Amino acid sequence: MKLSQKKPPITLGEFHRMIGGELIGDPEVLISHTAPIETAGEGAMTLVAGRSAKEKAKDNLAAAYIIERKFADDLEVNGIIVDDGREAFAVVLGYFQRKVIHTGTVSSKAVVELGAKIGNNVTIYDFAYIAADAEIGDGTVIFPHVFVGPGSKVGRDCVIYPQVVIRENVTIGDRAIIHSGVIIGVDGFGFTLTEEGWKKVPQIGGVVIGNDVELFSNTSIASGAAGPTVIADGVKVGDMTHVGHNSVIGRDSIMAGQIGISGSTVIGKRVMVGGQVMFAGHQTIGDGAGIMSKALVDGDIEPGAIVSGIPARDNKKELRIKASMQDLPELRKQVKELAKKLDEVLAKQKEN
Repeated sequence: MKLSQKKPPITLGEFHRMIGGELIGDPEVLISHTAPIETAGEGAMTLVAGRSAKEKAKDNLAAAYIIERKFADDLEVNGIIVDDGREAFAVVLGYFQRKVIHTGTVSSKAVVELGAKIGNNVTIYDFAYIAADAEIGDGTVIFPHVFVGPGSKVGRDCVIYPQVVIRENVTIGDRAIIHSGVIIGVDGFGFTLTEEGWKKVPQIGGVVIGNDVELFSNTSIASGAAGPTVIADGVKVGDMTHVGHNSVIGRDSIMAGQIGISGSTVIGKRVMVGGQVMFAGHQTIGDGAGIMSKALVDGDIEPGAIVSGIPARDNKKELRIKASMQDLPELRKQVKELAKKLDEVLAKQKEN
């Protein structure tokens, strides 16, 4: 494998034709790279999507800026004003990205068992292991030290990075990106207590993953018991997340890292989940809900609701509770003083 060639410098006007929006300043200024706004200098393009970035942009050190419209006032710079700065800046980053060029061949040092089906233009690098009856779709890249279990299917144009384990009875759709350390199809946590102790319950439902899913490093997806654990199209799951058996994550939902999803949790479409959230399991999260970081979700959540806290509740209510808690030391002091005065009043009444 090797990296593609570096892209040549490009004018601001050319970027404007790619991105749209409102061009300000010199359209002929040349842009050779991107940089954070703190270090952006000659030839660099950077992003203005916040007040602090706007203040730094006033020094006008970069060659050009992508500027969100609400932060564009009073900026006399070269740039493109857009409604969504991050979406536009993604175009710029994509232009300068050096992509890995793959061989389109199967390494002689990889193990591909008899009966495995390998599509066209598939790259399988050294020391990968593709088990019997597994299927790898056209254009997919399998990096070194990947295991694909028997009967599992990986779709077209996927990228499976090193140290990924795809167990048996797993189906992955097209254009999936699976980062290093992910384990898909790990045994679901199923046991039943008998007189002899805990007896393991077979988890044979497998995992079904849709198209355009991205799973980040060290995430684990447990196999369902009788039916599958399901990750729908377009879902993005952050690092070190666990998805319990028979859970369902709806289309285009996105989750930050270090999330624990207990078994049989049903998460709707376009749900947004912050880092370190825990789901108690056997609950339903409505479409479009938002769950703030570090929340403990122990019940159902209505569609579109925004929740936070332990336990998770309406975010505005949780913020009021937190604000009130800051007053507790002073309230405690006042209660002590009132109790002391009450004792003095009662003592005088007894003397009279």
